[in-house]
Amino acid sequence: MEGEQLAAAARDIAEFSMLLVRHLGGHHQENKLQGPTNLALSPASLHTILSLLAAGATGAVRNQIVSFLGPAGGDAHVALAAHENVDEVQDDDDDDEAPTPPPEVRCAMGVWVDSSSLVLKHAFAAMAASRYKADAQAISFRNMLPCAGQSRLAEINKWLESKTGGHVQGLLPGSSISASTLLILANAIYFRGYWYDHFLPDMTRDATFHVSPGHEVTVPFMEGKDLHARMQVIGHPGFKVLRMPYAAGMCQQQQSFSMYIYLPDDRDGLPRLVRELNSEPAALLHGRPVPDRR
Repeated sequence: MEGEQLAAAARDIAEFSMLLVRHLGGHHQENKLQGPTNLALSPASLHTILSLLAAGATGAVRNQIVSFLGPAGGDAHVALAAHENVDEVQDDDDDDEAPTPPPEVRCAMGVWVDSSSLVLKHAFAAMAASRYKADAQAISFRNMLPCAGQSRLAEINKWLESKTGGHVQGLLPGSSISASTLLILANAIYFRGYWYDHFLPDMTRDATFHVSPGHEVTVPFMEGKDLHARMQVIGHPGFKVLRMPYAAGMCQQQQSFSMYIYLPDDRDGLPRLVRELNSEPAALLHGRPVPDRR
C-alpha cells in the first residue's frame, strides 16, 4: 500500500514540478546586460515544506494545501516527503571491495516561529521531528536591533550548515529576517555521487554547444559508448531524456539515484519542451528506450 501511495505522490510531484517551472520560469526575465540567465529550483524542497505545513494544518487550510499538492492525498504526500527527507551519509572508511563510495545525501529541515506572536504547539514540533527529521523552534523576531537580526540569521544559517555536514553555507540571505518576520521554513538538500559508469578523459572531445540562438561556445564533450551500457536515452516526440545512474555502493540498503537530462531536438526548443511537459507531466516519468547512436 505504501508503494502505491509513493507512486501516486510521485506522479503528483511531476505535475507540481512543471507547475513551478511554468510559473517561476515565466517570471524569469532576461538580464539586458548579460542576456539569458539560468534558473535553478528544487521542487523536492518546496514539496517537503508544503507537506509539513499540511500535516500541521487543519480544516480548510489543510484541504487547500493538499488540493494544491495533487489528488494522491495528504497521507501519500506526507509519506513521500518523509521518504525524501532521509539522510544517506556515505562511510568515509576505505573499502577495497567498494572503491566507488555510495551517494551522500544530506537533508536539513527547520521551522522557526516568532514566539511573541505565534504559539508553537508541542504536538507539531514532535511530529516534525519524527516524520520529517525537522527541528521546530520558537524564537523572537520582534523588536530586534539590526545587529540582533544578523545574529539570529547567522544562528539559523549555522544550524543548516551543521545539518548538511558543512556543505550548505549561508542559505538564507541577509534580507531574510526583519522585525515583521513571523515564520521561517527552510529546507536544504545536499547530494554528492559518482557515476556508475565513469567517463574517461581520453574519450573527451571538443565540440560546439549552443547556449541560445546566436550564442555558441566550444566545450569538451564526454562520449559514452559500450562502456556506458547502463545509461538510457528515452525518446519522446520533440525531445530526448538521458538517464545517467549513480553508483549505489555495495550495501543493498542503499537507494538508487540517477540524473535525468531533458534535451529538445531543436536548438531553440526549450520553451516548446516546457509547454509539452506541462501538457503531459507524466512524460517526466515514462517513455520508451531508444538506442543512443552518438
